[in-house]
Amino acid sequence: MNRPHIPMKHVLLCALIFLSVFPLHADDNYNQGNAFRIVINRPSYTAYSRWIHLICSEIFRRMDIPLSVVYMPLKRASIEISAGRIDAEPARIYAYGEQYPDLVRIGEPVVFMTVAAFASRSELSGAYEGWASLRSFRETVGFPRGMKACEDSIPLYMRENRIDRVNNTLSGLRKLENSRIALYIDDLNSVKSELLEQSLSIDLVQAGIMEVVPLYMYVNRKFEPLAEPLSEVIKQMKQEGLIEKFYNIAY
Repeated sequence: MNRPHIPMKHVLLCALIFLSVFPLHADDNYNQGNAFRIVINRPSYTAYSRWIHLICSEIFRRMDIPLSVVYMPLKRASIEISAGRIDAEPARIYAYGEQYPDLVRIGEPVVFMTVAAFASRSELSGAYEGWASLRSFRETVGFPRGMKACEDSIPLYMRENRIDRVNNTLSGLRKLENSRIALYIDDLNSVKSELLEQSLSIDLVQAGIMEVVPLYMYVNRKFEPLAEPLSEVIKQMKQEGLIEKFYNIAY
């Protein structure tokens, strides 16, 4: 009987996640012996989630802290970490901490985010560059609820009645597919993840780049002593090329 072929990158991905989330010698000094709880705000089936999961797993493996990874939408994640029911978020913009004083920003950025606009109409390809270019757009624009880069910038240039906040990336792409919105703005890697996993009857075009920003890990203030060690571990992993390596495994 022929055995089914499993791609080696998927085997490696599973092994890395297993070994990282369940470290052999975990330090119980944090979270009273429980796993450190970090939330990824993209669904677990996506390449983006797998990428961030691999990064976080390696960070906390190196620090000998057991890790528990959960999924929550952006807005809910903000509420939960601010209340201390979740311990950390791995990838938020610099200004995020100004809105949530109960959080501590880790100094070294984890990854960079390209915020891009997408459309289903070919004439919109490359038509927009930067947030201010939306000023002339007269149709509805969608973006993920709680995505601070969008929440801060889009209302500056568009009326509220032309803004549609969606629950997640897939919801936004579905609305674009069904012509319920004309532009969808999101993290480029998140959109790429959904396009890899979902069957969408849409010829997507990139309408433009709004901005490219670094993303930082945030921890609840009770874990402030972790800030400097986390920053050093992230910096070391970047020097070793692991962020890019994990990207290539996940995608």
